[in-house]
This record gives sequence, C-alpha cells and structure tokens, in this order.
Amino acid sequence: MSNPAEPTAQQLVEKMINAINDHVIVGQEEYWSSDMKWYGPAGIGTMQNLAEFQNIHQRNFLHGFPDKYADDEIRFGDGGQWAAAHGYQYATHLGEYLGIPATGKKVKVRYMDIWRSEGGKLVENWVMIDFIDFMNQIGIDVIKLVRDKIASGEIVLDVDESALEDAPAVHALAERDANGEGAARRAAAEQAAAVSAE
Repeated sequence: MSNPAEPTAQQLVEKMINAINDHVIVGQEEYWSSDMKWYGPAGIGTMQNLAEFQNIHQRNFLHGFPDKYADDEIRFGDGGQWAAAHGYQYATHLGEYLGIPATGKKVKVRYMDIWRSEGGKLVENWVMIDFIDFMNQIGIDVIKLVRDKIASGEIVLDVDESALEDAPAVHALAERDANGEGAARRAAAEQAAAVSAE
C-alpha cells in the first residue's frame, strides 16, 4: 500500500512520460528509483538500475528515433503503487537501432507498460514492444524470414517430442471447446464440484 503523501504510480508515470516526450534522459531520477528494474522485451533485455536504463535503452532508442513521441492511448492506475498503459511511439527511423541501420521510414511502434512504485519513485517496469510489427513497417517480414529459414534447414528447432505425443488429445479438446462443448463440460464439472462441497 502506498503512502497518501507520496505521488501515485500513475502520477509519476504521467510526469515521466511528459519528460521522455521532451527527450529528457538526465533528470529521470525525479521519477525513478536509482535501483529500479526495467524488464524489457527480447532483444533489449532487463536493465538492473536507472543508469543502465538511461544508457543502454533510452539513449539507444533516442538515437534510432530522435523525433519519437509516446502517446498512451490507455493509461490507468489503482490510485496507489500500480499503473499501466498501452500506446504507440510515433517516430522516424533515423539512426541505427538494435543493429538495424536507419531506413528513414515513419513508424508507429506499439507498446504496453506496467509500473510499480514504492517510496514515491517508480521501482519496476514491465515492457512489451511490438518489434515484429516495427520490422514489418521498415520492410522486414520476420515471420516469413524465420519460416523460410526453418524450411531450408538453416534454423533447426529444438523440439520437445514428449510434449508433442499429447498434441492429438489436446487438439481434440480444443476443437470441442471451439464448438461449444467445452463450456458445457466445464459447467457440469463446476456444478458437480459445488454439489460435493455442500
């Protein structure tokens, strides 16, 4: 539970997003704890503190997209230590990012964040960034590339054969659920459990 005298996570996030949209990197200490954790998507990874977040993620993202602007289409909080948002980064790909050379293309990068605050600072941030859609926007069809490399044998998947043994039964259950049979089966099981609990 947060202290009523401290800003809520949502209030901190609003101020932090405004600062980020002004491309403020130095000065983020106002919103973030110095030992914050930023759990980013594959390709970026986890940042163990504010300095890593600023130097590894924020500076590199701003290098790749120097005109970027974040627009939270949805932002909400619990009135305390939790806040979440979904939105888009609007930007032009003008610099190298994640090893991908600049394309000059305008992009709309979808993201979702969940934040937790403590002691009047943001201490954790879980982030999803839709890199597959970003790649599509700059002309790289990641799914097709991977599919083609699997088909050619250039990528060999590590297959869990034991899990695949149950696949026909799982598919059959999913098919029944898709046809409405699963809901009736679950309702009967819940009713039987309720009767036996009485």
